[in-house]
Amino acid sequence: MADGGGGPAPPSVTDALDAALDRAETDALPLGRLLDAFGERTFGLMLILLSLPNCLLAPPVVATVTAGPIGFLGAQMLAGRRQPWLPEAMHGWSLPVPALRRVLAVAGPRLRRVEAIRRPRAPGAIGSAAERLAGLFALLAALIVLLPVPGTNVLPALSLVLLS
Repeated sequence: MADGGGGPAPPSVTDALDAALDRAETDALPLGRLLDAFGERTFGLMLILLSLPNCLLAPPVVATVTAGPIGFLGAQMLAGRRQPWLPEAMHGWSLPVPALRRVLAVAGPRLRRVEAIRRPRAPGAIGSAAERLAGLFALLAALIVLLPVPGTNVLPALSLVLLS
């Protein structure tokens, strides 16, 4: 499948994440290495990773922990950044490979089905305005996830996964 520019399509997020986990040399994957592997698709990867637990009906504390970073990423997208900025100290944070594999084992099959039917419809039409609108949506979704109302986490989180 082409990406609209004539070249091969980049690997799906699921495949790319799987490959990054396979390349991990220990049970801890540095966040910076994962972000570097995704380049301009890092916003999408991070929004998916932060939103997936809320799609799986995780305990409410998970929503509280993930809403801040989701809002932070949304604000950066709204500001027009092409790649997320994180403090340098965060690049060394380790992500537990076994935990990421468990999330991918549960959510991966569903995400692969979504990725199989979702593809860029008009790559040239997706510009700065659309990316900023997606950032606004991520920011609003983060605020909705923080609401102390049962059941309000799944729909915004699922929407972010589909958008990402």
